[in-house]
Amino acid sequence: MAIENNIENIKKILAESYKNAISEIFKNEESFIDRNKSDENELSIDIIEHTLQDYLENYRNEKTKVMDLWAKTPIPELQGMTPSEIINGLNCFDDVYDVFLHMSENTDEELPDILIDKMRQYGAAMSEKLINLARSSAETDKQEHVFAETVSIIGRMGLSASVESLLQLLYDYWEDISKSEYLEDALKNLGEAVIEPILAKLEKNEFGEFEHRLLYVLASVGSKHKDERIYRIIRKAFREADEKLPVAVCIAAYNDGRAVPMLRSFLERNGRDIPDELFIVTLETLNELGGDITDFMGMLRERVLLKN
Repeated sequence: MAIENNIENIKKILAESYKNAISEIFKNEESFIDRNKSDENELSIDIIEHTLQDYLENYRNEKTKVMDLWAKTPIPELQGMTPSEIINGLNCFDDVYDVFLHMSENTDEELPDILIDKMRQYGAAMSEKLINLARSSAETDKQEHVFAETVSIIGRMGLSASVESLLQLLYDYWEDISKSEYLEDALKNLGEAVIEPILAKLEKNEFGEFEHRLLYVLASVGSKHKDERIYRIIRKAFREADEKLPVAVCIAAYNDGRAVPMLRSFLERNGRDIPDELFIVTLETLNELGGDITDFMGMLRERVLLKN
């Protein structure tokens, strides 16, 4: 089969077969929702939340299985070849990009791993193409889904060549909550490759809201790639920042028990004067890091009583 001569047909068939495969999961989801509508008023919020969490976890697992099965299942319309054979047989950059673009525009689910693996083979060239698409789609709300899918793909490809461009996009759109969240997730997916570039930016800049975003990405990635410089910069930011809440969140994300004495000292000195949210986040972080919070339960009770 001459794949390169049939790309228009191929991308449509791949997208349609993928949608059909994924839709089977959604049928089960709709059935689940219908079964529980009549019971939702009789169940506690905790039980409903726990049930939904279990279901979502199961959904993610099932979706992964469906993706794998789809990649290995022959498609009659493509002469019995499997999606894996078709996608791996593409040998032209433009064809691979066309398949990606068509599937991202015509399916509502994240794209299959087999396509991401193929795109990754084109390295920096594919990364640059996707960055340009993300930037152009960011200019119109009508293409929000294209922006989200493109940025997600960049993260899933995991190429260090994408780091600086993603950081620039985050700088340009950090005030847009949804776009900045997509970009932060992509940067976290790039993993260890983001550490040096972010450290370089944070070490030479004063801390503002954008730098707090960078610090959170750094702390999240650093939790799996410990580095003394990351701990030092988080500790310094907490001690010096006027707005400590976003840095407290970063301390929790980095998950380093050495922060316990600093957090205890902060609560001992300021526990009765800081806003509720900062108090709760700091207390929860102290507890999660293994610190003793017994001494601060009185402060917590005082806050509860004041609210009542």
